[in-house]
Amino acid sequence: EASTAITAVFGISCLCFGVAGGFLGQRLWNLRQKNMQYFCMLTASGMLVAPFPFMLLVNSSQALITTSTGRPTLFAFFLALCGGSAALAGPNIRAILMNVNP
Repeated sequence: EASTAITAVFGISCLCFGVAGGFLGQRLWNLRQKNMQYFCMLTASGMLVAPFPFMLLVNSSQALITTSTGRPTLFAFFLALCGGSAALAGPNIRAILMNVNP
C-alpha cells in the first residue's frame, strides 16, 4: 500500500518536472549562445541531484518511511517528489540529440 502511493507521487512528480524542465530548457535554448552554460547547468543539475532522494529512500529505516499502520510518511512523499528531478534532463537531452544532424 505504501509503495503504491509513493510510486504514484513519484510518477506525478516526474511528469511535472519533465514539463517544467522542457519549458525552462526551451527558453534557455532559444537564447542560444548567450546562455548556453545555463542550459547545460539545468540538464546537469537534474542528473546530479536525482540519485540522492532515491538513496535516502532506500537506505532509511522503515520507521521513517511508513507509519505503524503501513501508510507512507510525509518524509517518503517528500523524497518521491524530490526524486522527480530525474526527469529534468530528459526533454533537454532529447532536444540536443535532435539538433545534432542538420
